[in-house]
Amino acid sequence: MNSHPLQRSAGQARLWAASVILSAVLLGAFAAVRDDANPAGVETTLPHHALEDKALNDPEVVLKELPPLLRKARDAGDSRELALLLLAKANACRVIADWPCQRVAGADAVAAARSARDPVLTVRSLIAQSRATIAMQDFTRGEKLLGEAELMLKRSPSQELSADVYLAYSSLSNSLGKHALSAEYSQRGLDVLSGDTALPMRARLLRNLARAQAQLGQSDRSDQTLLRAQLLTERFNDPKLSAEILLGSARTARLAGNIAAQVRTGRRVLALGSRLQNSQLTGMGHEVLGLASLDSGDRALAIRELELAYRSFRNLGLKRDELRVLRDLIRISIDQGRPRAEMEAITTRFLEIDSEIEQSDRAKAADDFDARLAYAEQELDVLRLKDEAVLAGERERTMAQSNRQSRMLGLLAGSMLLVLGIFFMVQRRSNQRMRATLALLRESEGRAHDLLNLSAGFVFLHDTEGRLLLVNPAAAQALGRSSAELVGRMLQEFQPRAGRDAFDDYLERLRARGEDQGVFLVRSGEGDHRHWRYSSRLSAPEDGRAYVVGNAVDVTDQVHQTRALHEQSVRDALTGAYNRRHLEIFETSQPPAIGWAAITVDLDHFKHINDTQGHDRGDQVLIDFAQYLSERVRGDDAVVRLGGDEFLVLLAQADAETLRATADRLNSESAASPCAFTLGSALREERESLAATIARSDASMYAARSAARATAAASAVTTDQA
Repeated sequence: MNSHPLQRSAGQARLWAASVILSAVLLGAFAAVRDDANPAGVETTLPHHALEDKALNDPEVVLKELPPLLRKARDAGDSRELALLLLAKANACRVIADWPCQRVAGADAVAAARSARDPVLTVRSLIAQSRATIAMQDFTRGEKLLGEAELMLKRSPSQELSADVYLAYSSLSNSLGKHALSAEYSQRGLDVLSGDTALPMRARLLRNLARAQAQLGQSDRSDQTLLRAQLLTERFNDPKLSAEILLGSARTARLAGNIAAQVRTGRRVLALGSRLQNSQLTGMGHEVLGLASLDSGDRALAIRELELAYRSFRNLGLKRDELRVLRDLIRISIDQGRPRAEMEAITTRFLEIDSEIEQSDRAKAADDFDARLAYAEQELDVLRLKDEAVLAGERERTMAQSNRQSRMLGLLAGSMLLVLGIFFMVQRRSNQRMRATLALLRESEGRAHDLLNLSAGFVFLHDTEGRLLLVNPAAAQALGRSSAELVGRMLQEFQPRAGRDAFDDYLERLRARGEDQGVFLVRSGEGDHRHWRYSSRLSAPEDGRAYVVGNAVDVTDQVHQTRALHEQSVRDALTGAYNRRHLEIFETSQPPAIGWAAITVDLDHFKHINDTQGHDRGDQVLIDFAQYLSERVRGDDAVVRLGGDEFLVLLAQADAETLRATADRLNSESAASPCAFTLGSALREERESLAATIARSDASMYAARSAARATAAASAVTTDQA
């Protein structure tokens, strides 16, 4: 049956709108969280390490090569080389979408660059840290880091770095839904660059501009901007950036109804995702192919591709991308009439993610409000101190004027009554001004006192030894005392013993630099330990009685959440054992000269369990086996699931006797294991890497398995002969 013309027009309009939304979402989801890194490389004048270029194509290889180079730079005290290597690590983490890794590497690079007194590397490091922070939805902190970079650029101008800052602001604006402002920042970044330089930077700015234009409904201008960006990418090698431009091209092809072009583009994106080992990029490639199949009418293929995209996003924990794909899957599944159980499963998952995202957005909005409130309170404290300084100066000037008038009166009192009368008039006016000034001072002090008492943050004053001089009610309540009881007490008394050395370092930094920021570990009035994020400044009046003004907020929940997220990132979701990410953490945490040992364990005939008893039973065997290993190793040792049915036991600070005893214990108690297994072991030789030790342990395990099979075969032959 032919559809009505109005129905066809409406369908075309819906297709056009969906295409525009797809382009914005795909570019936003992939580019907003990783977009801006302008890896130094082709067409750049900025200092960079060769590994930073290599990370664009082989990020995993670079991450494996970096640890020994980082140790060498630290041992040599070469802060500049250390900063360059950390920027290369941040770039590799960015390419594989590991935002916590990028943020930590960026922060370490900032410290190294500042130690090297290199403003250009410091700005680059601040930008790298801010991008990872923004990708993790901490917009306030990300904006603050960009502000620090801008201040440094005023003292050390650089066209390319200024454009990089504008690029970061453009992405931040897009994340906050301010698309007109995002377009403005992109254009400002393009205007800063002169000549035919910094081609990767220009391409990224054009990509952001195209994304903003698409969100603003300027589809033709967005297509033209994308074409300019695509032409630029042909002049240098950056696979990730090429993938981002391809996602924009997919949107253009969908608008034009060119399904073949959509399919070609989606396959190219999949190839780039496989090349970079980037699961997010792979998921987006499947999403492009799924929507192309939907447009061509192949709903079964569309469901398969979208389900692959959904699994990629779910494995990465990218809930917003997962939500977007689920929305399309539900719509197609309804049209296809899929089984009720499958519909209930994906619908339930959709509702769960939607609720989690809504709660997360509310929590982030509340955190952002608290941060801005704390900043406003700090500004009020600064204004109060400035007002007090102005009033003190006025009082000093008034007193000086009064003294001059008194001396004049002494000189002229005996000679001229007229002069005496004039003096009294002047004195009267002076006293009136003084009374007015003192009244203003008392009023200002009253406002400051009210502000201090009403502040929800923790405000305190202490001397250079840590003795409390003033504490506002909020801080006093948190410490379980009244403000009056706390005055004269040492702040160290309210810290656990483990935090007192750090407090001494804090006082030393204040005396050396005049200010300090960080986190205190404080014992609250309820006896538990709380984390206070503080910002303190040393005030040194002319009378020499220096004191410290500080404010703090309780960030205990954020610290616990951060630790929990880190723990989840290094744990295997099925068994609870560590995953491969723990290998680098284990290796870097061991002293260089201390030995370790590795035991590789592989389950025997595990595939037979899956084939005969089902994968649910196989999963339970893996869980029970991980528990079996954990109960038979030391507390400092680590059980790692390498993948499939292969496990690894890492023995920290181990010698040959420790390795032998552990291996014997595992073999002797194998009856308690849920499945038979074969193990091999290796002890670290001299200063070899962890990877080398594991490789020898693997070889030992395979040798043991071959020997066991040979013995079994010989036994079978003997039995047959008998």
